[in-house]
Amino acid sequence: MTAITNRSRQIPFKVAAAVLVALLLSPAVLLSSPSSSDKHSKDSYALIYATVWGSGAETVYGVKVQLRLAGNKKVIAEQISNHTGEVAFRVPAGKADYSLTADVKLSKGKTKPETVAHVENDERVEVSLHLTE
Repeated sequence: MTAITNRSRQIPFKVAAAVLVALLLSPAVLLSSPSSSDKHSKDSYALIYATVWGSGAETVYGVKVQLRLAGNKKVIAEQISNHTGEVAFRVPAGKADYSLTADVKLSKGKTKPETVAHVENDERVEVSLHLTE
């Protein structure tokens, strides 16, 4: 008759401690935030903030404002001015010129009101868009 023996292997204390530390630190490494330079390059943007003004000294509500890269015909984004006549566009940080045009109906031969915003980096650029008769 054979006897069944239960042999248990013991793990050295130093190995068990190293495994435990590795398991505890791995979530911290995975969840840690990227370096500030990586985060800055991914999330950096500029804000173009425009106010639409009427023929007098009042702001104008409900005007569609279109955003384009200067010199391009393709509209990147468009917004409608709010109750205080303001619109805001988020654009990639970096040196660029953007054209803002008010999409309003005018008589033949007149050009739509337009202004240019120059962006250097991740900054806020404020411009005014004046509607004239």
